[in-house]
Amino acid sequence: MACAAIGMTTQAEAAKRKHQAGYIELKGCAYWSPLCGTRMGSGPNTYVLSGVVPWNTPITVFGRKTGNPNLGWCLGTQVAVTGYTLNPKTSCEFR
Repeated sequence: MACAAIGMTTQAEAAKRKHQAGYIELKGCAYWSPLCGTRMGSGPNTYVLSGVVPWNTPITVFGRKTGNPNLGWCLGTQVAVTGYTLNPKTSCEFR
């Protein structure tokens, strides 16, 4: 709630594709949240990224799900980033 309350949600929802068990591909824009760290997505499709990715830039992130951290205000699926690529088919709009 606090992360969304500061107006840092993305328009693009993190899109999921089938990969090996535990691996995920996310499309959208990563953003920084002071209480949560680097995040991607919104609502029930929120991901907490552990790894370095550019913020506020359309990207596709490749990673491995590592769990669901209970970080107080910042709930989301934790993803260990294994790589990313720029994604010109997506745009970043913040509400």
